[in-house]
Amino acid sequence: MASTESLGEYTTQGTGEEDLNYAMRLSSAFVFTMAMNAAMRLKLLDIISRAGMGAYLSAKEIASQLPTKNSQASQMVDRILRLLASYSVVTCTNSVNKLDGDNNSTNWLYGLAPISKYFLNSEGNTSLAPPMQLLHCKAFMDTWYGLEDAVLEGGVPFNRVHEMHVYEYTAKFPQSNELFNKAMINLTRLLMENILDKYKGFKNLKELVDVGGGLGLTLQMITSKYPNIKAINFDLPQVIQDAPPYSGVQYISGDMFTKVPKGEAILLKNCYAALPDDGKIIVIELLVPETVDTNEETRITFQLDLIMLAQFADGKERSRSQYESLATKAGFSGLKLECHFGNFWVMEIYK
Repeated sequence: MASTESLGEYTTQGTGEEDLNYAMRLSSAFVFTMAMNAAMRLKLLDIISRAGMGAYLSAKEIASQLPTKNSQASQMVDRILRLLASYSVVTCTNSVNKLDGDNNSTNWLYGLAPISKYFLNSEGNTSLAPPMQLLHCKAFMDTWYGLEDAVLEGGVPFNRVHEMHVYEYTAKFPQSNELFNKAMINLTRLLMENILDKYKGFKNLKELVDVGGGLGLTLQMITSKYPNIKAINFDLPQVIQDAPPYSGVQYISGDMFTKVPKGEAILLKNCYAALPDDGKIIVIELLVPETVDTNEETRITFQLDLIMLAQFADGKERSRSQYESLATKAGFSGLKLECHFGNFWVMEIYK
């Protein structure tokens, strides 16, 4: 991960100059994420990666591999990458220490940093590049312009801006649906690869229902490790119609708010009636901290919670006490935290 220093960490006891610098960085914070998104779409990190382990390339060398005839491309790539280097997304050296005669600027060389692996966009690589591209696509970005009016007048920002909800939008525009599915696939892989290393609660199950399971990748990963499980993926018809035929995964369409298939264990959703007396609900979700802090886990959680607020009706992340309250009101006896990866927790809820 990037160091605290490289992220420009701010303390409440800063000088007046530090306060101003921090305020200026916040006022232009969008520049970093937009530059990151452009770098992902251009696959700049992938170009560096293809040069081999430990390789360093100049912006000119990187730009030469882009499908462009723009004479300014290398300068633009250089300016994007030096910003990313200031956040430790890539590494940077000026050891060559020579001037480029074209623009009289230092000739920087760029290499991969430890965090770079999460943004490589090559085939077969689990990456945060697709989720970043989804969050920065025009449909999602336009949503934020509706946040102010939603606060004052009510409603969901996405619905207000586009006059339809997210799933109607992705059904209407296939390109957005493809982008959405690709983002969810990568997030699922990244999360479940780590959860399956830590959580052993699937081991003795015979049946597992994933309510709102999307394309079924979560169940495919679980049943690949535990092939004895009979897996049912339950979601809306328009969602599972694009699902691939994973071995060992049965698809059932329906509305979770109407009826849920019965199973020995139910993943993710609170479904008391469908659960046998000795069954359990397995929840894999972010937990909102009970206090506001300035660490990375807290910031990530609050950012993702705001994404839920902006895009989905009644969408929000919850704290442990809120999950316990939901479980108790639904008739369950209790909730147990089993393990976590980052701020994603595996919780078991019992009758």
